[in-house]
Amino acid sequence: MEYLYKPDWERAKKMFEAYWHQANEERCLLSVKAVKGVKHENPSWGKNRDDETLEDHWFNTEKILKRYVNYFENTYFAAEALPMVNVNLGPGVTAAYLGCKYNLESYTVWFEHIIQDWEKDSFEFDENSFMWKKTMEITQTASEMGKGKFFVNQTDLSGVIDIIAHLRGTQELLYDLTDYPDEVKAARDKILEIWFKCLNRLYDITRNTNDGGSLSWLAVWSPGLCHALQCDFAAMISPAMFQEFALPEIEKQCRELPYSIFHLDGPGMVCHLDSLLEIKELNAIQWQPGAGAPNPVQWPDLLKKIQNKGKSIHTWASCREALDMLDYLSPEGLYIDVYDMLNSPQEADDFIKEAEKKCKGKF
Repeated sequence: MEYLYKPDWERAKKMFEAYWHQANEERCLLSVKAVKGVKHENPSWGKNRDDETLEDHWFNTEKILKRYVNYFENTYFAAEALPMVNVNLGPGVTAAYLGCKYNLESYTVWFEHIIQDWEKDSFEFDENSFMWKKTMEITQTASEMGKGKFFVNQTDLSGVIDIIAHLRGTQELLYDLTDYPDEVKAARDKILEIWFKCLNRLYDITRNTNDGGSLSWLAVWSPGLCHALQCDFAAMISPAMFQEFALPEIEKQCRELPYSIFHLDGPGMVCHLDSLLEIKELNAIQWQPGAGAPNPVQWPDLLKKIQNKGKSIHTWASCREALDMLDYLSPEGLYIDVYDMLNSPQEADDFIKEAEKKCKGKF
């Protein structure tokens, strides 16, 4: 399949296929981008412009896609970088499908909890909710426009326990793990069914645009259905509580998804890494140290531990840090998202050649 903004897709596709099995044939995977025209900010993470309302920024499908097309036309997507529309309505948008009200800000969306009392309050998936209909609209329109041009992800459905925290409130849920454990587990199991329903609906829309595969917000293509799994709430609980409340959900997701990657976010999550690495079906770990923590390159023991357990890695680095990572990591099953926006396609190609030299001899 050919893509206007990713003309070397067939080569990149082979790299992604090998990534899931730690069988790269050339080098580690790299997401490297460079300016090839007028520099445009990646719309995935940008704030609203001064000349647009928050509603336009988040919900105007035509304007959203126009921003992406401008970005794609002026960006060189080198190595395994993909021109991808990130259907982003805020992390945890699933809570809005279940009845939570939302509050818009420039960079994110906040959700108001609706469960005040487990005995009196309930939630249901509302196919007519504004957020679900808007998710479907943006996904459908982007997928139709993107065929043969760019990729489209399945929106970030968040982790199931994180969704419960949106519905109930984070502090309240922390108490509930002790006071209402059965109610929390029942909500977890119910939401997990809804989560899969939403994911499959979105995959059905995007799969043909994505050459039969799928992408999450991490922009890692997989040959079949995949999603970025997470449980950021777990940074506040013990390993024992993680194993009781969160792990069963994650294990089921890994069993049922052909491909899976877990978003490990922050030092508070490191205590749960051993449990995650024991999940046979989990393919990869994405390491995000979090605000205020040392960059990923400064976590060699953690990254090597993941590789030694036979899991692929996704993380980020500057150009210099990426080369330093290759001093202590195997290129096989390694994906580095280079956050530097390089100044020209030639600069990007030169960096990739330098990375290839680092990888040479390690296979």
